[in-house]
Amino acid sequence: MPSDPNPNSDGNLIWNKTYGGDRSDEGRSVQETSDGGYVIAGYTRSFGNKDDTDVYLVRVDSEGNEIWSRTYGDMKGDERGYSVQGTIDG
Repeated sequence: MPSDPNPNSDGNLIWNKTYGGDRSDEGRSVQETSDGGYVIAGYTRSFGNKDDTDVYLVRVDSEGNEIWSRTYGDMKGDERGYSVQGTIDG
C-alpha cells in the first residue's frame, strides 16, 4: 500500500514509503496522530482472507516507520476501510 507523499511546508518530499504485502493493498485515508505520526486506513488482499479484501490499518511514526498494522474482516466477503478519524483520547 503506497503512502501519500509527506511534503514539508516548502512542498519538498520528506519521506515516501510502501506498506503491505505482495498482493493488492490500497490506502484510502490518512489521519495525523497527536504525536506527529499517522494512521492509514484502506484495504488488503495480502493479509487475512486473501480471496477477498479486508480492512487494513497501518500506524506509522513521524518518519513513516511502521509501528503496527491490523486487518479486520471475515471469510464471507469484502470489507474495506475508506476513512479513519482520531478520537479525543488519542
